[in-house]
Amino acid sequence: MKNSPRISCPRISCCLKAPPASMAFIALALIQLICLPPAQAVQAVQERVARGPISISQIKKTIRQLRPLHEKLDKPKPGEWLDGHKEPGQTFAQYASQRPNVLRPQRNKLYIQPIGEFSDKQNEVIEAARAYMALYFQCETVIQEPIDASVIPESAKRVHPQWNVKQWLTSTILDDILTPRLPEDAFASIALTNTDLWPGEGWNFVFGYASFHDRVGVWSLNRLGAPEESAEVYQTVTVHGFTKIVAQQRVPAQQKVCRHDSKF
Repeated sequence: MKNSPRISCPRISCCLKAPPASMAFIALALIQLICLPPAQAVQAVQERVARGPISISQIKKTIRQLRPLHEKLDKPKPGEWLDGHKEPGQTFAQYASQRPNVLRPQRNKLYIQPIGEFSDKQNEVIEAARAYMALYFQCETVIQEPIDASVIPESAKRVHPQWNVKQWLTSTILDDILTPRLPEDAFASIALTNTDLWPGEGWNFVFGYASFHDRVGVWSLNRLGAPEESAEVYQTVTVHGFTKIVAQQRVPAQQKVCRHDSKF
C-alpha cells in the first residue's frame, strides 16, 4: 500500500481516470449546473448515466471531433507547474496501455466521503460536484455520511510554519481512513475536507492526493474561497474551481501559490 502509485496536486490528477470520451459531456454538465434547477440537473445526469458506457470507437470519434477545438499550451511562465516539471503529455493509446482503473460490473459506484464540517453553501457545492462527477465519470455517485474530524490523529496534523494554516497529512487519510472503509462496489472513494492538505516533507500544500492502486483520494475545498461571500464567489467555487479539479484541470491560483521545493 505504501508503495502504490500516487499522484498529487498541482495537476490534481487522482485515482479516477476519466474516459477521454467523457470530455464530450463536460460542456453539457457545466450548462446543467449553471442553468438548470438542481432537481432538473440531477435528473439530466441520471438519464445520461443510465445510457451506460460508450465504446472505444465512440471514444476515438469524440477525440477526432474535439481535436479542432484543442489549443496548445503557451510556454510555461515562471512559477507555473510545467516551468519546473517537464511533462510529455499522454495520448489515448498511452492512457489505455496503463490499464487504468475503470468501471466494472462489480465496481460501479463512486463514493464521496466528507470529513469534518462544511457550511450549507459548501454542502451545495459538494452536491453540485456529485452531479457533475456522475456525468463526467458516467457512474452512480454517492455522498456518504460525514466522518467527524476527530478521526484525524494528532500525528497527521500540523500548522504550516510560515502561513499558520492548519493542515492534514494526505497519506493518513488514504491509508488509515479511506482504504479500510472502501465499499466492495466502489469504483473509487474520494474524501472531501475543508481543511488544507499536505503530503509530507518538501511540500507546502496540495489541492488533492490519490492512489491509483488503492482507488482512494482526497481533495480539499480550503483554497477555493468561501461560497457564502457572494453569488459570484459561489459560482467561481462551484463551476470554475471545484469542477475543474473534478475534471483534472489546472487551477491558475495553485500555480502561483503551491511551492514544492521548500523543506517544511
